[in-house]
Amino acid sequence: MELLEQLGIKPLSLLAQIVNFLLLLLILWRLLYKPLLKALQDRRERIEKSLKDAEQIERDLKTSRESAQQIVTKANEQAVRVMHSVEKEADQKRTDALRAAEAEASQIYKRAEQGIKEDRQRLQREVETETLQLVAQATERVIQKSMDDKKHRQLIEQALKELA
Repeated sequence: MELLEQLGIKPLSLLAQIVNFLLLLLILWRLLYKPLLKALQDRRERIEKSLKDAEQIERDLKTSRESAQQIVTKANEQAVRVMHSVEKEADQKRTDALRAAEAEASQIYKRAEQGIKEDRQRLQREVETETLQLVAQATERVIQKSMDDKKHRQLIEQALKELA
């Protein structure tokens, strides 16, 4: 004790500072760290679900492509059968069937691609929005003071640049 006092350290003051630090640590743990971890875990789960959904969409696209290929194959077989019965009529039917199958396959492919593109864009916007909200919440809790919208947006943009 005397050694601490000779060094200019007051034991009661040191004890009070330790207690204050532990209280602050407990408050920050409960109010900031736990909710932030939960929000990050929720976000991670949503992203994983979105990725699984994207994989399912890709599998559906593959099935659609196979179906389109089967349609083209069936159209070719039908054209060959018709060609044996009447050569001139068969040529016309085969050409029509091929064009229809290719157009349908092209439409299926375009719709599937558009669907995937829209889902990915939507998921990206959701992730960006969620990130902005988390950054804003964390910043507001840490700073504990109000600021104007311009300064708030600058801090969010800077945080996003650092994350990227």
